[in-house]
Amino acid sequence: MILNNSNNSSSITKNSKISNIHKDIFDTPLKYVNTKYYEETPSKIIFTSDSLFTEKFTNELKKILQGELHAGKAFRKKNKIEKMKVVNKLDDLLETESLWKDLIKSSKYNTAKIASIFPLELEQFTTIFKDKFYPPENITKRARVKYGSERCKLYFQGLLKYIQQNTSGILNDKGMCRTLSEDDLQELVDLVLPGFLFKELVKISMKKSYDTNVNISSNNPNSFFTRSLDTNFLKAKRTDLQYSLSAYLSIYLANILLNYLSDKERRCLRQNDSEHIIVSLKYLQSLFKQEKMSNFFATDSPWFFESSQIAMVLLALFQETGVVKFVFKEKSAKLNREHIIFVLDHKLDNSIAFSHNLPRILLPLKGDSKENVSEWIAPVKEGSHNIQVSKQALDSLNIAQKKEFVICSKYKRILQKIDRTKDSAIEFTTQKQFDRKRDELQIWEQSPWNNILKVSLYKVTRRTLALKHRNKTGLHTKVASLCGMTALECYANAAKNKSRSSLVTMRASRQLLLTSLDISEIYSGYPLYYGTRLDFRLRMYPLQYLLSRTTGYLKNLLEESVARKVTRVGLKNMLEAYYSPHPCVLAEFNSCKTYTFSSMDKFFKQNKIDLSKLPLYFELLKTEISDLMKSSTRKSALQLEIDQVASGPTLIALLTKNKVLAEKCNLLGGPFCCIYSFLLEKSIPFLLENFPGLGPDSKVFELLTTNRKAQKYALMCFFYNEQHMSRTRRWAVMYEEIFERSIPDADFEILSQFSVLYPKFMNFVFPKLIRQLEILNEAALVVVNQQLPVKINTLDKCILSWDFVHSRQVKRNYFNPVSGSHDQYKLSVKMKDPTDQSNRSRNSKHRLSFRPNLVHSIDAAIMRMFICRFFEKTKRRLNHLHDCVMLHSNDVDLFYNIVTDVYCGSFMKTLANDLVFSRMKQDLVGEPLDKILKLETEFISNMDDFEISSKFCPRKCYRFEGAK
Repeated sequence: MILNNSNNSSSITKNSKISNIHKDIFDTPLKYVNTKYYEETPSKIIFTSDSLFTEKFTNELKKILQGELHAGKAFRKKNKIEKMKVVNKLDDLLETESLWKDLIKSSKYNTAKIASIFPLELEQFTTIFKDKFYPPENITKRARVKYGSERCKLYFQGLLKYIQQNTSGILNDKGMCRTLSEDDLQELVDLVLPGFLFKELVKISMKKSYDTNVNISSNNPNSFFTRSLDTNFLKAKRTDLQYSLSAYLSIYLANILLNYLSDKERRCLRQNDSEHIIVSLKYLQSLFKQEKMSNFFATDSPWFFESSQIAMVLLALFQETGVVKFVFKEKSAKLNREHIIFVLDHKLDNSIAFSHNLPRILLPLKGDSKENVSEWIAPVKEGSHNIQVSKQALDSLNIAQKKEFVICSKYKRILQKIDRTKDSAIEFTTQKQFDRKRDELQIWEQSPWNNILKVSLYKVTRRTLALKHRNKTGLHTKVASLCGMTALECYANAAKNKSRSSLVTMRASRQLLLTSLDISEIYSGYPLYYGTRLDFRLRMYPLQYLLSRTTGYLKNLLEESVARKVTRVGLKNMLEAYYSPHPCVLAEFNSCKTYTFSSMDKFFKQNKIDLSKLPLYFELLKTEISDLMKSSTRKSALQLEIDQVASGPTLIALLTKNKVLAEKCNLLGGPFCCIYSFLLEKSIPFLLENFPGLGPDSKVFELLTTNRKAQKYALMCFFYNEQHMSRTRRWAVMYEEIFERSIPDADFEILSQFSVLYPKFMNFVFPKLIRQLEILNEAALVVVNQQLPVKINTLDKCILSWDFVHSRQVKRNYFNPVSGSHDQYKLSVKMKDPTDQSNRSRNSKHRLSFRPNLVHSIDAAIMRMFICRFFEKTKRRLNHLHDCVMLHSNDVDLFYNIVTDVYCGSFMKTLANDLVFSRMKQDLVGEPLDKILKLETEFISNMDDFEISSKFCPRKCYRFEGAK
């Protein structure tokens, strides 16, 4: 098979087997790409700002799913074989359209799209590659080794030797004795194709830049005088690109070597065919992972690191193309470390595809065993996990992902109407809003103060100074003056950049909206399902997320698959949800003596609320209630959203048995309390006592005593072990967002000091809580110091275990062929034997991650208990995500009863003992066990004596969306 590559087709045919790397070598049988899909109507495969998909894809999707009248209903009546035919067509189309696919996990990828987006840049890379990847003539042998082609030769030699010494099923007897001559190595290097490499670099850049994303809102026009006059939409750390490219190269080069050895002239493989090569590559890939985990490559096989060296060389070449706008250094927010950042051409956003994230129309696969479920669990970064899944947890996973949805046509019409008629909306950018911003950008671009020459000179000067690490106070003013820029020109450029930045954000918002509306129209009437993926805490996430079932405003495009007759209690719940943002109206409604349909209809008509500043969910609620009042059947499929209030603090209160915290989390009855508002009140006396010169008129005082978000963030991150430096920086960002000015040094210093004192503030508010949290960390470190993984139990009898590898940061030099000089990059290397440095690193990772992992495992288990108990009582399935549920209004009271049963259960009285200490004690003996017993005793002595009883009101802990 020859992979279609318009720019390099002649060179590819030199050895057609090289293209096998672009097949799915790990997951599925070989298939051919449907190239007609792309060649048939080129004008229809261009990505536009109106959709995340091409017009061609949308048209093909309509043919498959809307090829007959009432196609959704007809699909439900088909037999299993007929349904599978539709699904197979759909899957083939989704695979063809998905233009961003990781090479290691995907097969059918047509790279012509990248060539069409970046034709000049591809030509640039090819030219630079030919000039700089190979060493010049007449240089010493030692100097030649610096270049990429020679590094490839070292990799080929090392890989062949490794295969000969460590495998028995890849090479035949001839291959086991084979050596590579200089001519062989040169032929192999000639098979390294710049076109393939360029396209892989672009793909990696796309994914990394979107995964990390750009905080576009940080482009604050009010701070233009201290920031570079440029707007950068896509950024990626060079280290992220390096690791991904290195992983790709290790398999890409292995593919070249195996294909070369299987050639008719050599025939060195046991089976010299494509299938054997694919199996061999799959085996090598798993072998590389295994050897990395056993630290084999750390010192014994330096050839393997040649892929990192080659990656750095290729990134240096890639940096010279137009895809990379420029490069700068950025200090890490959490670590005192600098990262090299690539700023990428925003044309990349034209080629991101989301089609594989659409919901499915057949039930997802069942998790039949813990081995099967283990495939759903995401790995631990720089570590490992071992999860023992209980039957109850397995049942809940299977119950949850069988939840069936359909498109809510009512909400779809609301979105369409608002987009057409409204000047703006809270959740998305309307057409009128987008047009206004586009006109504004055009005005600034045509402004007489938009001096392109001066701005370009300014950018070049600032980048030159940045490379020389010149960043003095007032540098902007000096450079602007040197470049002849007036204050008006500076302001105009900042305004233009802000408009462009906002327009990019708005375009993304509209793309998501319009795509979702198109897809909801096509999928109308079909049953929709969502698969499940898990993290190692067993938190559940929907595998398909384009039409999200639980997050964002688009979640309401989904509703229950079967409409049910709404009872009087159900209608009362709908009205309570509708009035939840208005406590006064809600209180009046709850004080009614009777709740008949007629009385509730009358109250609803007399008490319409202002929806202009509320999410569109409430517009849908109003429409649904109005329609129910007029309907004779009173059927509804609408889902009401219920969110847990302060889920993290609530679980910490239960875990530590801290009474004050439990009271403020509404676990012990009494009037409703917002814990974040409570902290705002308590921060006033604390600040006045510890910062005598800080007055109420201070901006910092205002932020810390009136901004609920500031306290919410600080509390959550404190419980999750975040350090004071990160907390300070977050507050500083909030400060600039709220007050629209750069934070003065004096105010930053106060924030920093309060951040350092935050544990003291916590002890001031919640006595004994700090020591309880410290004990949990100390207990985990007792286990870790025995070189054991951390293990905890869950409420539904699972056992979670995780550990981090011993590693160290090493600096490596490489030769940059573009600049002609040496440079350095950092690499994380696994250690064979623990060292003091690697122990400190491993302990730090465990200390920072233990509490959040424990809390998240508890909330995941509670949700699984909700799912199972709800299904047992109703035979229906909850729509869920972490601490949020969406369900039919008739089922709300039953759900609250289940919440009460779980939170008042006896197992909630002994969480720390059952989940933490009892599990740790099973793995320890001697002195470490004595330490755990001592810590457990101290922990129990600090626990307050309270129980969650009949006073517990679940409606104060789990509230309707938007409740005040």
